[in-house]
Amino acid sequence: QKMLNEKYLGLRMSLSPGRSTWFPYYVVYAPVKLKPGTPESVKEELGQKIRDEMFFCTSYELKGDFDFWIGWHAESWETIKERALDPYLENDAWPIENYIIQPISAQIRHGGTNTGEATGDKAYTFSFPDHFDNLPSVTGGKLNSDDVAVIKALNEKNLNEFDWGTIAKYSPKTESELKDLLEGLRESTSLIGPFWAINEEKLGITSHWFFVQVNPLATCDKMCEYLDKVQDINDLHLIYYHHDSITAFTLAAWEGLADINEIRNQLKAIFGDDLINIYEAEQIQQYRWWTTLWYGDK
Repeated sequence: QKMLNEKYLGLRMSLSPGRSTWFPYYVVYAPVKLKPGTPESVKEELGQKIRDEMFFCTSYELKGDFDFWIGWHAESWETIKERALDPYLENDAWPIENYIIQPISAQIRHGGTNTGEATGDKAYTFSFPDHFDNLPSVTGGKLNSDDVAVIKALNEKNLNEFDWGTIAKYSPKTESELKDLLEGLRESTSLIGPFWAINEEKLGITSHWFFVQVNPLATCDKMCEYLDKVQDINDLHLIYYHHDSITAFTLAAWEGLADINEIRNQLKAIFGDDLINIYEAEQIQQYRWWTTLWYGDK
């Protein structure tokens, strides 16, 4: 109850885009770099536009090789052009230096939770490595060891152990209808969760981002091998693969909970001679997680 009152946690129930074939959209992200010398006030103004534009989903303000990482759900390329490119990324009113379109080919992990797209024994498990126990020190005491145990326990619960009667009060469906619907989505692996996500900004936790550019001539079987090896880095709380993008992988790890230098070295070892570049950035703030507003009092 304390964590809920302080907004340290958020209940997540997201769709897995790779499995939700009955829902006609796909998910696209774009790291965005502003022109050198862009005033901070202009970046802040653009950030507020991104934050308040309902078309965008998971989006962050960054500092480093990119200034933003924004996402959206799109039905077609025309949707992207009309809602993202024309008003923002290709609009001369905004000082955009460059951006990279990143369609999602495999959403492996987000918020520390593996999705149905994770391979083998990595699927349907929750990724809370031992370093998660360092949350009390990293959060400056906002969380204690009991809180960490509660978060772990909540995320280990199965669908039937949630209080659907309370949740049904906010739904047009009855408790049994709601449970049947969600169980069906879970069985089809369309549903990610339910699970409890930590509110990084509220807890003072920062994500470090890696955007990995790989040799475009690398064979498909080689890329599958890379994807499997990247999943073995349990310190990564976010793993996205983009088969049709300049940057093939978007990865993130929590500062203070993970050894960023060690992850960087692991990535260099995994990709070897096929590695072209690793772009990096630090999280400044998060606007949304999927359709959940994740800022201020929202």
